[in-house]
Amino acid sequence: MFGRWRDAFWGDAFWRRLETIFSASSHTNRDGQGGQERRLSQIPPDPTTLPDRHGLKVFIGTWNMNGREPPVALSPFLPNNDEGTSPPKDAAQPHLLPMSSGPPYHLLVIGTQECLSTSANAVFFSPEYEAWEHRLSDWFGSEYFLVGGRGMGALHLAVFVWHRCWSWIRAVESAEVATGIGGMIGNKGAVGISVLFGETSLLFINSHLAGPLTAAALPPIAHAERISQRNQDYARIEKEMPLRSYELKDESKDESGPWRVSDQFDYTFWFGDLNYRTAATRAQADAWLSAGHYKEADD
Repeated sequence: MFGRWRDAFWGDAFWRRLETIFSASSHTNRDGQGGQERRLSQIPPDPTTLPDRHGLKVFIGTWNMNGREPPVALSPFLPNNDEGTSPPKDAAQPHLLPMSSGPPYHLLVIGTQECLSTSANAVFFSPEYEAWEHRLSDWFGSEYFLVGGRGMGALHLAVFVWHRCWSWIRAVESAEVATGIGGMIGNKGAVGISVLFGETSLLFINSHLAGPLTAAALPPIAHAERISQRNQDYARIEKEMPLRSYELKDESKDESGPWRVSDQFDYTFWFGDLNYRTAATRAQADAWLSAGHYKEADD
């Protein structure tokens, strides 16, 4: 699997976009025993033609909207039909895409924080999630279908699928974990959507973790004061996000360790406004990450 993050500021809001291409492993799903039912649906008639046998292209975007209305044009943050056209349709394998950077993608995943409302305001007034989903649908055009959306407070997550792959979506589930005020309010926390795409299970988690204690505090020092709280919230989300694997329990596996939601799926993508900071310039941070020197970036 490989991917490329692109960062930018849009006004005073920050967004990131990831383009990732990966090959997925296949696995056999067993029939239920003892009255259990298989959780899969819409099983394709010919598994040998599944697109994940050849590679999936996934676009992930995350954006803290700072409670503001988005601009009319959502580029360069999000791709649309003007950025690329679908390749000629292969009658035998219409789902195949060139494994190169850029649209189109098999899946588009958009996570926003402070979506149309600040975290504080969303405690009392829920944003209009459907309005935002309609904006996204209009922007992506008729080639993409919304298959899952989840909102909590000012957090929102949406998953779109390329129209040629609609039939490969076999199951979609969503859930949330609130870690805000008192550990119960949804001004902070995470929303997750799991997708069974062909034979590959995917989990997408959009989270907004604890910010500085005071609004006047400046990064990175102010954000460092709550690292322990963010770490605890991350661990809680891993433990309490009520999404389960699409396979029935394998009794032969050693499950004595702690349960983590990210271990239940073939691929997990965790993104959002995590509020961690490092005391370095952007050039220094980019150099460390490019060289794989993650310890320096963590110090």
